[in-house]
Amino acid sequence: MKYSLPMQEIRDRIHGPGVYHTATRMDVDSLTSQLSALEKMAVNRHPKDTEEAHLLKLEAAGKQLMKRRSMMVERIENRTRETLRDIDQQVRNQLGMQSTPYGQEVRTALRQMSVQERETAIQKAIDRKDGAFFKALEEAPSMLSGMDEKAQSDAVYRFMETNAPALMSQSNQVMDSYMTSMSALKVPKRAVQEGINPDKLREIREAEERAVEAQRSFESPVE
Repeated sequence: MKYSLPMQEIRDRIHGPGVYHTATRMDVDSLTSQLSALEKMAVNRHPKDTEEAHLLKLEAAGKQLMKRRSMMVERIENRTRETLRDIDQQVRNQLGMQSTPYGQEVRTALRQMSVQERETAIQKAIDRKDGAFFKALEEAPSMLSGMDEKAQSDAVYRFMETNAPALMSQSNQVMDSYMTSMSALKVPKRAVQEGINPDKLREIREAEERAVEAQRSFESPVE
């Protein structure tokens, strides 16, 4: 089908082990099936339905699809937030990213360093897996460490990625699956707006009828 097949192809790009990816694929599959059913309804009018009745049924089904799509977006977004939060906490626990009484001293020392000295200190903290050092960085405004906000967040990310690569890879896989699922869930909206919108179907049908009438007029013998 014009829309459900591309949606299924996008769904097939959702990869990864574990509950998150399985549940997200199942959600996208469910909405893909409903879109496929709506596509079939659009091109197969029941013999007992008038054109208007068919369009009314199609419109109602389209609204139901959009309602389910909104629920699915919310469900996947909530699942993604919860999963990423859980992975982040696992990383922090594994790397000992806990506050200590020395956080202020760490920030003061960094603020008094040159850019090169600060980078050297950060790299040494990464090498020795000093979770308390990076907790001190992120638990206060960046200006207190003498770093801009991006440099500070980049340093924390480098520390986590270097010392907890497996968990950070899981986090990246979750984000990839999330972005892919959101791309898939754009398809039903586009289908209703462009492909099976009752108003557009009515316009197409009326245009076809006018074309048939024009052809008949053209072929009619001149009196």
